[in-house]
Amino acid sequence: MKNKNNKSGYNVPKGYFENFEDTLFSKLDSKPSIPNETGFNVPVNYFKTVENTILEKVNQKQDRNIKKLFLTKTILYGTAIAASLVLVFSIINNTNTYSIHEIASTEIETYLLENNELLSENELLSQLNNEDINTLIKENQTLSNQAIEDYLLEHIDDTTLLTE
Repeated sequence: MKNKNNKSGYNVPKGYFENFEDTLFSKLDSKPSIPNETGFNVPVNYFKTVENTILEKVNQKQDRNIKKLFLTKTILYGTAIAASLVLVFSIINNTNTYSIHEIASTEIETYLLENNELLSENELLSQLNNEDINTLIKENQTLSNQAIEDYLLEHIDDTTLLTE
């Protein structure tokens, strides 16, 4: 490989950093100092008349005719039409009806158990006729001994069986 000298192309004069401070102060001393005036002027009696001129301009703007971009009546009519269309379409599309025979009895039972604060047992019994009550009693009495034994084995610990 060839030996290359990396040169950036920028050179600093000899003695630049040693004489920098002296040259800077000499240039600052040779230039005139900071000017006393800023170059900005306020018009004569500006602060005495500014309030009146602003109030005059505001009053002139109030005299103009202001046209509203959206009329409130138009917006009200539009929202009423949109709401009525949504209502009509929801009524037309709501054709799902269920009969009591299509609903499973387990779903009815879970609904009644979850919402038991709505109806008491007496209120439920008052809605049933005698035939319904008799079928419910018969269904509850048909527990077999095997079902009772399975329930006890699943839900009772062995230690409680030994102590009793």
